[in-house]
Amino acid sequence: MFRPRNILVATDFTRDSVTALEEGAQLAARFHARLHLLHVAEEVKQCAVDYCLTIEEMEAVRGSIEKAARRKLAAEAKRLKKRIKVPIQEAVRFGDVYKEILSEERDKKIDLLVASRHARHGVTSRFFGHLSERLAKGSSCDTLLVKSPS
Repeated sequence: MFRPRNILVATDFTRDSVTALEEGAQLAARFHARLHLLHVAEEVKQCAVDYCLTIEEMEAVRGSIEKAARRKLAAEAKRLKKRIKVPIQEAVRFGDVYKEILSEERDKKIDLLVASRHARHGVTSRFFGHLSERLAKGSSCDTLLVKSPS
């Protein structure tokens, strides 16, 4: 029987991600597993078009983004802890969302990845696979894709 010990839910703090967080929390409670919450922020670029940030400015922006993400993750964890009694770990990473989620999966020995199936928007969604679909294919552990209620 499948009994995950470490469940990872990556969140971008959207309504779709909240649905995945709820599902991941319920599964963690059911299986007495550790719940890992992850937010991946885009890496701060030093230069854009014709303007560059100093190293100090870059570090300040990055620090501000990380602080805000950690605050949001802590709020989600606090909300979940009111209903479930499982260990929750929070992490913030910077970089390519797909690569960082898979790195977190390997680093934390994740058994189950829970991700939301975001609604597709725009023309590009017809030509490029959505992140959740790429994760389902690229993940080395079981993956649960959660559809948000309409």
